[in-house]
Amino acid sequence: MNKAFRLGIVLSSAIAVGLLLASCATLEKEQVARVENVALLTVTCDRRIDTSDFHGIAALANKLAQDEQFHLKPIAVKLRDDIFQRYAQGFPFALLEEQAVIGSSAYKSLAAEEFEINRLFYETPDGYSALPLGDKEAFARIVAAFPDAQAFMACSAYFKLTKMFQIIGFGTARVDAFVTIAAYDRDRKVILRKTSYGSSADSIQFALGGVFDASQVQPLCIQAADQARLAFERWFAKSK
Repeated sequence: MNKAFRLGIVLSSAIAVGLLLASCATLEKEQVARVENVALLTVTCDRRIDTSDFHGIAALANKLAQDEQFHLKPIAVKLRDDIFQRYAQGFPFALLEEQAVIGSSAYKSLAAEEFEINRLFYETPDGYSALPLGDKEAFARIVAAFPDAQAFMACSAYFKLTKMFQIIGFGTARVDAFVTIAAYDRDRKVILRKTSYGSSADSIQFALGGVFDASQVQPLCIQAADQARLAFERWFAKSK
């Protein structure tokens, strides 16, 4: 199997695992206490909206991923900003300076050589790439590329169109967001992992046989992600 394709599958599998862990959280305080610095390596938003609630029109709804007007990058930027500007002071470790990580030749080499295919599916802040920390081989290369980092962090957002109401082919749907923040030490042991959930306040109307308009769905993704970000902040404040 093509390595790039396999890594894409690994990322998709990681999302599925993240959903299973949506009600779980991990903060290994003893291991965290031994970590002095962490490198934030990847912040991603998955453009492949989960439309499993809609069966027959799922294929049409997934055209959102190819719609040039459907942009999730602003959400990825917010997530990155939260980590550095809101959560960093509360972490029991220091985050390595951003440009020292993503501006390094080691990071650019990893992104260019193996993982560029992920940009077909994921949006990131400028300078970031979708590095698959869940892949054992890739993680070993990441560890070797950053000898001074004691741990590595990833943040990802996944979205789902959830059916709220339907009658005679017409209905309403909201967007649910699942935002995962995870950190792994150099032995690939989890020291921090939390998947937070949020729902959009607004909803979208749909009709069977129709398509979802990107200009209507995108604001709901932003609303849902904002709620998930707040949920993480509340959990983190209580867990320290």
